[in-house]
Amino acid sequence: MATTMMKMRTAPTGCRAAAPRVAAPKATRTPAALRRPTLAARAASAPAASAPVVDTTQTPAAQGFTMPGEFEKHAGCWMGWPYDKYLWREDALPAKKQYAAVAKTISQFEPVTMWADPSVVEEAKGYLADAPNVSVVAMPINDGWLRDWGPTCIARTNPETGKREVAGVHWDYDCYGAPGKIRDGRPAMMPNWDKDYAAGRAVLEHYGLPVFECPLHLEGGSIHSDGQG
Repeated sequence: MATTMMKMRTAPTGCRAAAPRVAAPKATRTPAALRRPTLAARAASAPAASAPVVDTTQTPAAQGFTMPGEFEKHAGCWMGWPYDKYLWREDALPAKKQYAAVAKTISQFEPVTMWADPSVVEEAKGYLADAPNVSVVAMPINDGWLRDWGPTCIARTNPETGKREVAGVHWDYDCYGAPGKIRDGRPAMMPNWDKDYAAGRAVLEHYGLPVFECPLHLEGGSIHSDGQG
């Protein structure tokens, strides 16, 4: 983990559910509160990686960090387990089958970590019981859109040791502009996303990685890099 980038991937195109055409739900968090939620509990199963010494009050670039390119070597794949009946048809059963199939396929080539809400972690383990290269880890989440609420990993080469070091950026994920939609009386994709927001930081803390907080509203997987930025 300390020498390579952790890369995030999601289920294939077509698995994503469209926002339901229903009346706008009442928000359970305000935009201001979302920036300072209680952090999700750390998952306990994976060992912490050796973390670089950084000053998280300064920018990552000032300390030699860049966002690795999509083509660069990485240590494995992160996914989130779907379960929210508000988002998925048929109690999310088709989505769970699709996500399990994708995880099993990826795991033939690299390790996969499946983050699952504690309420469904045993269910996820059951779907993936025949995939030894997939690890299911409990993490409070609202649903499985890790490509969107997850952090962005950044890396640098330590000039003294020559080793690759990894840190992470936690974005101000707001569920695709949900606060503004709810304020304007328009339907939001989800009525509550506080656990997803907190999980973006908790995933990095799970590995003992430094966290740079960024105030930008962003889905972490929506940007790409050539390795220089």
